Amino acid sequence: MSRLIQLSFSLLQKMYDPKRALFSHTTELEREKYTSDFSYPYSLRYTINVLAGLQRAQEHRHLQWDVEGELDRFLYLHGQHVTNAGDNTNIACLPRSENEWASQASFAG
Repeated sequence: MSRLIQLSFSLLQKMYDPKRALFSHTTELEREKYTSDFSYPYSLRYTINVLAGLQRAQEHRHLQWDVEGELDRFLYLHGQHVTNAGDNTNIACLPRSENEWASQASFAG
């Protein structure tokens, strides 16, 4: 794994809150401590995009991350808040253990 991918993955791990199943849309380093912002709606889109990127990295065997499991958890906790058509399309392209999301998506703009 390249040094850039290692550093990027390390930062993503620091930007992820497993209890919320969200990646922060902004993270700042203040006094050697990371401060992250998980506010809606930006964290929803950022999480979807990061999961898509992690899925691509897995395809090339660059890293291990349970993209399917995290996507399922994200949708369970936040799926009703994802109303943007583009976000729903991106979710539909991600791997799913249960192929229900595409039929449940509102595709509202």
